[in-house]
This record gives sequence, C-alpha cells and structure tokens, in this order.
Amino acid sequence: MTRAVLIAAALLLYFFPPSPAWVERYFSNGYYPGLQRSLASVSNRIPFAVCDVLIVLLAIGLPGWWAIRIRSAGTGRRAAAVGSLAFGTASLAAAVFLLFQALWGLNYLREPLTNKLDYDRARVTEAAAIQLADLAVTELNALTTAAHRSAWPDRQEWSKRLRSPFEQAVADLGDSGRTGLSTPKKSLFNFYLSAAGIDGFTNPFGMEVVLDSRLLPQEQPFAIAHEWAHLAGFADESEANFIALITCLRCEDLSVRYAGWLSVYPSLAHAAAFNAPASNAAASNAASSNSAADNKDERPNRPQLAKEVSSDLAAIQKRRSEGVKPWVSGAEWRIYDRFLKANGVQAGIESYDLFIELALGTRFAPTWIPQLRSK
Repeated sequence: MTRAVLIAAALLLYFFPPSPAWVERYFSNGYYPGLQRSLASVSNRIPFAVCDVLIVLLAIGLPGWWAIRIRSAGTGRRAAAVGSLAFGTASLAAAVFLLFQALWGLNYLREPLTNKLDYDRARVTEAAAIQLADLAVTELNALTTAAHRSAWPDRQEWSKRLRSPFEQAVADLGDSGRTGLSTPKKSLFNFYLSAAGIDGFTNPFGMEVVLDSRLLPQEQPFAIAHEWAHLAGFADESEANFIALITCLRCEDLSVRYAGWLSVYPSLAHAAAFNAPASNAAASNAASSNSAADNKDERPNRPQLAKEVSSDLAAIQKRRSEGVKPWVSGAEWRIYDRFLKANGVQAGIESYDLFIELALGTRFAPTWIPQLRSK
C-alpha cells in the first residue's frame, strides 16, 4: 500500500505541480531557506562529498538488492520476484523524486527573474551586445595587472571574498532567506566531471557544492557563485549564471571582478559576433574556442584583449578540451538537457547562455545593482 501511495503521489506532483506564485511564497521564500541552511551546516562539517556516498550506495545497493532477491526466490518464483522488484524500484524512484522536490526541486517552478526584474526584451539588441562585449574587454585589460600581481587564491579564499557580494546580490533579487553557503568539495568521481566537461554541480540531497578539481583558479569564482545561486534556490541555469555575473562584478576584490569578466567574455564575444545574445550552447562553446585562440576583432575601433587576458582565455580553453571525452560529454549533456526540460526549463542546456539576454535586458543601477520591476 505504501509503495502505491508513493508512486501515486509522485505522479500527482509531476502532472499537477503547484503554481509559481505558491512556490515562490511558501517554498523558495518559505520553508526552503531554513531547511537549506540546516543541511548545508551539517554538510560543511563532513570532510568528503556526501554525493559520493549516495552514488556508491545506489551503484552497489540497487543491483545487489535485485541479485539477492532473485537468487533467494528459487526456481519457478523468479518471474514473480522480478515483478515485485520492478514495483519496488518504481516506488523507490518515486520516493527519491518526492524527496528531491521537497528538498530543492520545486525551485524549478518558482517565478522567473524576468518577472521580478525591470527586464525588457526590447533592450536585447545587437548594439547592446557589442557594447557589453567591449566593456568586458576594457575591464579585463584594466584589471589584468592587479589580478596577476600575486598568486591566485585557493577555493576557500575565493569563497570568503565572494560571500558578501553574493549575499547582497541574492537579497537585491528579492529573496528573504539567508543562504547556507557550501565550501566547494572534490568528488571521488572527478574523472567523470572532466570527461563530461562538467565544471561543477550542486548536490540537493546534501546542499553541497562539488567542483572539478582541474578548474583553474581564475575560473573558480564564477563557478562557486553559480553553484551558490543554485543553493539559494535559483534552479534555472541562466539565472544562476546571472547571479554569478553580478556577484563577481560587484565584488570589491579586483581579482574576483577580473575572474568574473573572464568567465563570461566568451559568451559575450559570441553574442556580439552573431548580432544577438548567445542562445545555443554548442555554438557558444565553439565560439569560445575560437575567441580564446584568436582573441582579435577585425572590425575597426573595437578594443582588443591584452596579451595576459588572451593567455588566460587560451589556458581555460586548453583545460576544458584536454580531459573531455566526446562520447561521455555528449551523452551527459543530452541526459541533462532532458532533465531540465522535464523540470520545466524549455530551453534545456541552452539556458546556460540565456543569461546574456537577461543581462542585456535588465536595467541596472550603478555598480551592477539590478532594478526590480515596479509593482
């Protein structure tokens, strides 16, 4: 009876989800922040990645359960055992789905930032894209000396520098609850992250952030802020990128600002080059590779990247390409694309680069403070 109830509840939630307004008020700005802080506090005390334990338990436990049950069923009863196991596995999947939604997944249903911000799609123009790309070049060139003056900080130091501007950025977007921030961890399965081309991820069952250990120091601030945005309840990838952008650009630390511009420049260059914001993840990645290799704009009167900036972009592109296994990466991103679409993100993995449209269409006060829509 319990198993049937779990399956029915999961199907009911999937096909009849709560409204965005309900999720925004009672979940994302209701009980979720307190729950998130509590779980993050526990997770931060655990020296290893909780997700590694969960993955091992699933990889060993589920096949082991099936093998033991089928073997113990005896001849003539194994077909019935398989049917019972299938039903039990379905109920387990339903329980995991319900737990995922209760812990974090309902954030996919919250009101989009475009409804909260002073956002106008008419502002998203070729001229605006070129202007922002040029600003990125100007800022990178101005910040590169300060950023390279001393050794790059480690992840813990980056986290300290990011904390204040991140908390302010999330508060400015209307979230009422303080976020429990996670110190980035390394996974036992880091080899898979590298092979799949994944810079990092958020574990919603442990409220922890895991980053690819091969990330260069200058890539880490944006990646950390992006995953923290997920912890804060912004499930959409474009919104997490948007929050990472304004977190880095509003930071008083010059190295963080440099790292922020460095991380978004390839997408900005792609948007400007194609006269529209980047909307295709594969095309954007290809453009990133070209911009990192060439870093020259043949059009007159456009600012050009300094040699140190070009070197950093090339190093990032080299790091990204060296460990990637195309068949692993392709399969992983296809699965994630379907996962995002199943959770209401119609753009799928293309949503990563839609933050450029969000940045161009939003009105900002000085020092990159996003303005909210008038009620």
